[in-house]
Amino acid sequence: MAQRIITFAALLSSVAGQSGGIQRGLQYGENWAPTTKDSDLVSANFPDINITLRSPAFLNPGKVPARFSNGTEGPTDDIELDYFIRNLAQKHDWMTYESAAFQSEEGRAIPYVFLSLPNTNSSSDKLRIYLQAAIHGNEPAADESVLAFLGKMDAEPSWAKSILEKMDIKILPRYNVDGVAYFQRQLASNLDPNREHLKLMRGQSREIKRVVGEWNPHIALDMHEFTAPTIYGGHYQHGADSLLSGGINPNIHPKIREQLLDFFIPAVGEELESHGLRWEPYVTGPSNRTEGSRIRFTEAVTEARTGRNAVGLTQTISFLLEMRGIRIANQHFQRRVATALIKIQSILELARDNAEKVKSVVEESRDEFINIDEDIVITDS
Repeated sequence: MAQRIITFAALLSSVAGQSGGIQRGLQYGENWAPTTKDSDLVSANFPDINITLRSPAFLNPGKVPARFSNGTEGPTDDIELDYFIRNLAQKHDWMTYESAAFQSEEGRAIPYVFLSLPNTNSSSDKLRIYLQAAIHGNEPAADESVLAFLGKMDAEPSWAKSILEKMDIKILPRYNVDGVAYFQRQLASNLDPNREHLKLMRGQSREIKRVVGEWNPHIALDMHEFTAPTIYGGHYQHGADSLLSGGINPNIHPKIREQLLDFFIPAVGEELESHGLRWEPYVTGPSNRTEGSRIRFTEAVTEARTGRNAVGLTQTISFLLEMRGIRIANQHFQRRVATALIKIQSILELARDNAEKVKSVVEESRDEFINIDEDIVITDS
């Protein structure tokens, strides 16, 4: 299989020292993670679930590229994504297609979607939600789930209205359009965009940060996938469909962290379980294939350079929503996307049903944060 192996010394020198850096051994484009599919024994634990998905990969499965099955291309290219959301925007007065004033590093368009009922109270009276996906380009259930969410809004107008009566939603369906085109984690410049939220060395990072800041959401959702075949302790693999966390940096107001950890996440977990899905708190840890070796997991880090904490530090209820999917190509894709859609739906319904409380908690916490003179926590490790 031919791969381009172009390298640019100037590019290397310009980004090697940036936040997150570039990983060693990368080429320019198509930095595919090796595919290691689940065995039949493992796969038996990840059947499809009884949820209708109305996104391009499921509405038109014949258009899904064959290379999705070997982990070298995603299921929905930019043309299909753009066509899908433009068509929905033409159908509904509550949906607006917005083309960003900036482009990706390779000059690709970056579309946004804005959801708001016409002739309702101004945004100042409603919750503001921000939903983004595919900051890593090889996590296809992330952006596909956002399209499935839009498909659900289209197919279920009463439900859509109930959501939009309480909130306006700004959506970035595909953050890393270049990474998706190459089916790689990184930006075209080989920088990890989710480790770049402090230095903001790339123009695309700065522009998207500006959009989020101007929107100033009360709640933010960041859709991801985690690596499925990693081995721990010689035998163990993650069996969870979902890992959940969010913005937990200690400089985020305690009341906002309480909303995330004590109210939203347990309720989302219960909803996942009601569909026969498994979830755990988000953790990371080193792989070890030595039988009987110690398994050591670390819960979600608090560092501000990651997206969920960077957004959380604006005193926003910020979610990290992960599905089991990296390195298994197209396996269990229906279950992965359905898992993500359930999480999006659950969070928005909880926000809808508790809109006044959520809004007041966030806005009061912001006022307190602005006016307090407590010390800033630099590190908690």
